[in-house]
Amino acid sequence: MEGNIRVKVRYIGGYAQSITGKSFEEVDFSSENVTIKDLLKHLSNKYGERLIYHLYDARNNLRSQTAILLNGCMIDSTKLDIKISDASEVELAFIPVYAGG
Repeated sequence: MEGNIRVKVRYIGGYAQSITGKSFEEVDFSSENVTIKDLLKHLSNKYGERLIYHLYDARNNLRSQTAILLNGCMIDSTKLDIKISDASEVELAFIPVYAGG
């Protein structure tokens, strides 16, 4: 599998799991130059508008309630171009916004 990478994606919480129908999956890429942005694009193409709605706002910026961790480290919207290495683990969660008082 030279030149390929496999990423384990864990879906944390009810929103992410209801969209994907699973708690985790492995995603294979045929390139070693894969970023978080590439992974999100792949998952958006796979799961469609429901996932895109929870990932991005109307300006196509990552929503503040979207949590992405790469090997246990939080990734913010300024670090989506960080490369993912083989056997990396990415966790994806949507933190619900609560209002009231």
